[in-house]
Amino acid sequence: MEKPSMPKRSIIDPSYGAEGEFPEDRTFSLLEFNVLADAYSKEESLKHSLLSSLTWKSRGPLLITKILEHNPNIVCLVEVDKFDFFKEQLQKHGYIGFYKQKLLHKPDGVALFFKKDRFELLSNTSFTLDGGNGLPNNSWDQVALAVKLKLKTKEINNDQTSTFVVAVTHLKSNRGTDCDHIRLAQQQNLLEKLEAWDTEHSETIICGDFNYTPRSPCYYVMIKGNIKGAVMGNYSLKQLKSAPRVTLSNRMVFKSAYNLGQLAPGKEPWTRYTSKLGGTLDYIYYTQGFAVTGILSIPNRSEMPCYLPFDDFPSDHINLYCQFALK
Repeated sequence: MEKPSMPKRSIIDPSYGAEGEFPEDRTFSLLEFNVLADAYSKEESLKHSLLSSLTWKSRGPLLITKILEHNPNIVCLVEVDKFDFFKEQLQKHGYIGFYKQKLLHKPDGVALFFKKDRFELLSNTSFTLDGGNGLPNNSWDQVALAVKLKLKTKEINNDQTSTFVVAVTHLKSNRGTDCDHIRLAQQQNLLEKLEAWDTEHSETIICGDFNYTPRSPCYYVMIKGNIKGAVMGNYSLKQLKSAPRVTLSNRMVFKSAYNLGQLAPGKEPWTRYTSKLGGTLDYIYYTQGFAVTGILSIPNRSEMPCYLPFDDFPSDHINLYCQFALK
């Protein structure tokens, strides 16, 4: 019996050349990947996968292969519970990395690596994303990492135009729309903390596993600045407005790299495939000062041979990869 394999993926230009060309030293690439923590690899939702494809002995080296496949300049990882392994492996390829573990005794966290020959590190920080008073204590265990980087360019006076912020996060994972108010509060808290930390209001990329779909009010706040047209699920507009720390508009409006052609919300490809949950959960958001010149394609649902993970793909999430240019 033939083993399942990931359909071929290729780099595509979502703008079809409309963004134009940029000097090479003002371009960089970023990978986002929920790597499936080893501690969670035995969950019921993964019982469809062969045990051989779930062992760390099998998955660890393959994760490194997938991370390095397109030689990204920045690597943002989610659900990391073996940071020392990733740090040791990626250091061999010129990366510097940071890690922030979740709270409440959770075994995993987020990690962020970048190529030291491409960027100067100006500052870095980490955040705990609280949902505010009145929300459950387990809404406070999510975290984020952020770095402020400066591209090493040929320009003489490049302090402002080559500086930007990258953040990675993992929002509350309870399934369904009934936790959107918590994710919305955590997302808002992240935006507030980023703005307070980065007083220069640099161009910003925020990526990670947000655990909501493109029809969620959380997504609408990010790309539209409001929730008009979002699917409210179990929460009415009145309930969302009254939830602690939930803000329904956002002055920092982002684009989503995988919203091909910036189509209507709901048109993004699925990033997770398991027997219990499939959908778009991972995103790379960016502000207006960036141009996206390429993304790594994601297979359609009909192209997937079976649920993830399998022998040649080591996670239940599909990695995102984006090529950026600073305008």
